[in-house]
Amino acid sequence: MTEKDAALGRRLMIDELKTTNLYEQMADEADDEATADVIRDVADEEKVHTGEGAAIVAANDPRAKPAMKEGVKEAAEHIPSIQDVFDHFDEY
Repeated sequence: MTEKDAALGRRLMIDELKTTNLYEQMADEADDEATADVIRDVADEEKVHTGEGAAIVAANDPRAKPAMKEGVKEAAEHIPSIQDVFDHFDEY
């Protein structure tokens, strides 16, 4: 468990989120719906990578997981559809 690895996980998340946004913008610009679907699929893969970065952070920063849980709890107060994520957070 190291702060350096936690920082690498955060950098990975930042880069993957930026890439996801770029791909989603590209999909919106596509003329052909099949092309847009392929690009959206690639964007979805980047979202998986973002989750992997979050796992690296949670594994290497002992304060990260409780903070993430608190963030989900606060968001669930405004977005009821994610209450299930909060209810099962400790299973992750």
